[in-house]
Amino acid sequence: MSYPFEEEDDEDDSGRDPDTGLLRISETKDLSRTSYSRENTIAAFRDYYNFLQDMYLDESRLLTPPEDGWREVTVESMQMLGKTDEVAELLKRLPYVKTSLDGEKTHTLGRIQFADWTRYAKTVSETGVEAVKGRTEDPFEPVPPHVIGLTDWGNKIFLDTQLGVVYFVECPHAIRFDPNLPYKPIEDDPYEYALPDEAEWRGWGAAWGVREFFEVMKWLFRELQYVPVSRQFVEEAWEDNDPETPGARAMVQDIFRKHGWPVDMEHYQKQECLDEVESVMERLFPGMFMPYL
Repeated sequence: MSYPFEEEDDEDDSGRDPDTGLLRISETKDLSRTSYSRENTIAAFRDYYNFLQDMYLDESRLLTPPEDGWREVTVESMQMLGKTDEVAELLKRLPYVKTSLDGEKTHTLGRIQFADWTRYAKTVSETGVEAVKGRTEDPFEPVPPHVIGLTDWGNKIFLDTQLGVVYFVECPHAIRFDPNLPYKPIEDDPYEYALPDEAEWRGWGAAWGVREFFEVMKWLFRELQYVPVSRQFVEEAWEDNDPETPGARAMVQDIFRKHGWPVDMEHYQKQECLDEVESVMERLFPGMFMPYL
């Protein structure tokens, strides 16, 4: 579906598309101020991964695209998935976090791993379209051609390359309704501007512009609402009442603060901090923190 961005009928001053009855994007409160830019989207991803590297992410796990982009990601491979040329051009130039040889993942949000599209684009002809969509889109359908899934299994996050919006489909209430967020979620009702079968997943969780989404995620890490319990796994602080790991997340928060995060970044000791975190977690909660994927 293409959204009704501009008014095509001068006689229609309702602000709605005469064919679909949907509210034009130009008439929405928040989406009318949001737009898509490939360059800005790539920059937002790069900035976010640099931030994660500063906090906990092992530099060896970051995959940086060559100057001409990932050769594995082609227009043809993405067409097999029913995606647009723009989706292919974007994914071709994004950085990714790689999976280890034993298949172990690295969280890039709380309990969430971003998909490595160099891997999926390369293997879609072997594993099949449904297998790839099963990991990046299901059970939410339909996902239109200009929207791409950013996550691998688990909680789904979609990027709309027409609107320039990131949809955090199953966004936890602890995030969505936090009054202190640096950017509030988009308030426009998807049932007003999108077809009903798409509006369901668009309105399920929370949505932000691309840059704002990543700024909110960075804020959650700075506030230690997202808590790295190792160099690979990230927990959610609001789950600290888990009877199997009581107080674990609060312990990790204290360790990060002791090592300077985030108020004294000039002296933040990343390696020493993570060494202590992993040592304490393994001693007190051996084998309890595994990837939720």
